[in-house]
Amino acid sequence: MPAAYQHWDDEKTLARMLGDQQSVHDLAEAFMDEYPIRMKALLDERTDIQKLSDELHTLRSMLAIFNADAGHAMAVSMDRSIRAGTPVSPTEQAQLVHELRAFAAELNHYLSMQKAD
Repeated sequence: MPAAYQHWDDEKTLARMLGDQQSVHDLAEAFMDEYPIRMKALLDERTDIQKLSDELHTLRSMLAIFNADAGHAMAVSMDRSIRAGTPVSPTEQAQLVHELRAFAAELNHYLSMQKAD
């Protein structure tokens, strides 16, 4: 059976939450509530390095919960680079932003489907 989503694994996430659909729903809503704040920090050139690292650390944790493997790997890579004092390339940053937008769109779809049920 093909995965319902391309940017996260809803079945693994549900299993991680011990089958508690409400917990997945609540986490998805929490992510979407915080998503604009995280994106602003990623896109704002004025964000200091420590703040950016903190935001990436939070993102990587959230992405891991949702089994959003590609986004998680990108956030981990960027966070490690920043902590090592290595600048993040604009391409790497753009790829993460693209992945986050796609993931957020899928979470919005998931939440809308939950409301329809």
